[in-house]
Amino acid sequence: SISSVFQNFRHDKSTKQLSHRFDNVQISNAGASEYKDLIDIIMEKDEVATFIVRNIYRWFLYYDITEEIEETIIEPLAAIFRDSDYEISTVMDTLLRSEHFYDACHVGALIKSPMDFLLNTISLFELPTTVPQLSLRYQYWISLFSAAGSMQMNVYGHPSVAGWKAYYQSPAYYRVWLNSVTLPLRKSLIDVLWITGFNLGDMNVKIDPFAVLEWVSEPTDINVIIEDVSRMLVPRPLNDGQRAYLKGLVLQGLPDFEWTVEYVDYLADPDDPIKKGAINLKLTVLFYSMCQLPEFQLS
Repeated sequence: SISSVFQNFRHDKSTKQLSHRFDNVQISNAGASEYKDLIDIIMEKDEVATFIVRNIYRWFLYYDITEEIEETIIEPLAAIFRDSDYEISTVMDTLLRSEHFYDACHVGALIKSPMDFLLNTISLFELPTTVPQLSLRYQYWISLFSAAGSMQMNVYGHPSVAGWKAYYQSPAYYRVWLNSVTLPLRKSLIDVLWITGFNLGDMNVKIDPFAVLEWVSEPTDINVIIEDVSRMLVPRPLNDGQRAYLKGLVLQGLPDFEWTVEYVDYLADPDDPIKKGAINLKLTVLFYSMCQLPEFQLS
C-alpha cells in the first residue's frame, strides 16, 4: 500500500503566505499536521464544492451546464455538499434521486468511453470474461487493453495529470472519443464479435444470436424482436425509418408473416442445419446492424 512519512528536518518551518486566490492567508508552522490547515483553507472556498459538483454532473448527466442548470442544480448541490462536510455520498444520493436525473433529455446523452464500449458490449452479450488457462486469460486481457489503447484510451497511461481530454476539454468533452480513427475501430470490433470471432486457444469466441433471442418476449414476431432487442442495445426508442430499415434486412420486402412461418418451421425441427443456418444468418445480420447504429455508441 502507498504511505507517506513526515521528516521534520526537511520541513519548511517558516510562515507561508498563500496567494490572493486564498485571500493571502498565512499558515504558521504546524509540523506534521500543517497539511490539514492547508486543506481546511482550500475547502473553505465555495468554488471548491461547486467545481466538484460540476464534474459530478458532467460525468453522470451532460457536459453542457447552462446558466439555468448552474442556478437550479449546481449551486444547491454545492450548498448541500458544503453543509454535509463534503460527503460525496450525500451529493450523489440527492442527485440520483432527483427528478432532474431521470429527465428524458439525459437518456443516452453520453458517448461511451472506449473501455465502457468494450466492457459494456462484452457484458451485455455475456461473452466470457475469464478463461481457466492463465496464459489465455492474460492474452484476453491484453487484447482488451490494446483495443482500448487503439481507441485512444490507454488504461494506466493517462495523457496528462488531468486525465483524458474527454472528461474536461471544453467544448467537445466526450465527443472527443469519436473521430475518423476511433469510430472505424469501434465498428471493426463489432465485426469481430458478430462475424469473424476471436480465437482463445482452441475456442472461437463470438456472439450467439440465439442467445440474444432469449431477450425477446415473442420471437415469432419480427416487430417484437426489433423492439425488445433495441431496448437492450440503444438508450432511445428507434424511429420509424430505423425500424423499417432493420426489418427490411430480415424480410427483404416480404410481409411480416414470412418471418413467423420460417421461425415456427425452425422450431419444429431445430436440428436441421439448413433451417437453423437460415435463422442464424438473419438474426446475425439484424443484431449486427443494430450494433452498427450510431445510438449504440451512447450510454
